[in-house]
Amino acid sequence: PLLQFSWKSLRSFMSVGTGVMFTSFLNTLFQNIYSFFIGNRVGMVSLGYYTQSDKWSKMGIMSINQVLTSSFLPLLSEVQDNRERFARVTAKTSRFTAYLAIPAMGFCIVMATPIFHALFGSKWDASIVLFQLLLVRGVFYLFTSLYSNYILALGRAKLIVAMESLRDGVALAALLITLPMIGWTAAGNPVYGIEILLWGQIAAAFVTWVATMITATRLIDRRMADFLMDMLPYLFTTAAAIVAMWAISLMISNAWLLLAVQGCVGVAIYIIVNWIAKSKVQADALEYLLGRFRRH
Repeated sequence: PLLQFSWKSLRSFMSVGTGVMFTSFLNTLFQNIYSFFIGNRVGMVSLGYYTQSDKWSKMGIMSINQVLTSSFLPLLSEVQDNRERFARVTAKTSRFTAYLAIPAMGFCIVMATPIFHALFGSKWDASIVLFQLLLVRGVFYLFTSLYSNYILALGRAKLIVAMESLRDGVALAALLITLPMIGWTAAGNPVYGIEILLWGQIAAAFVTWVATMITATRLIDRRMADFLMDMLPYLFTTAAAIVAMWAISLMISNAWLLLAVQGCVGVAIYIIVNWIAKSKVQADALEYLLGRFRRH
């Protein structure tokens, strides 16, 4: 039995490793395609606006994704042979991801203007809306990556490759549809065509997210409604905080002061509403953080 278990684990590891290498290749191949077309069709000035927004959005998105992947994938792999425990663990990780990722992306979207003004002044204003759109796409990316981790933990590398191929295929289709409009401009908006391009990529990311979620539900004893309910409470709480943060932006003009006040108010509202709602995820997160603080 020990040899049988070891061989099974080895095959699972090799299968997962092959899938990861292939998907990494697809990611690398597809990573710079947007910059190529923007620079080729619109010009270097607009490419600069896009590059700046892409760089700053990726810093947050990839940091969150790396933390989630390094934390959750080993845990999921430990319970992959117990369907009931696997379903419970995925439910908890989905809620924790929603608790962390949705406000992080939402707050950065509403705080985009003071962030850019505080760091760069007004010279990169055209990048702000691109930054916001890339963060919207990033939300779908984070949850797609999370659900892919569920599939990967079960050793279904072929499904991962299929999902990655679907993602790139849908993104390429959206790119081809929006490419004729990429050079469009509007009054006072030199990146109007790039905005259209990014809306197409948001639609493609949404399709990939839905497809990956459906695939995950077929492997895990959870319904699609369960996956959505993992997200909705934190989506509504974030929306409430964003309304207050937006109202503050109408009263404060100094970028640094606005950034500080918006951040404090947004975090306070989010934590208080979740505390009133008796969020188990927040209680666990705060207990973990306070425990680490006491140990130090």
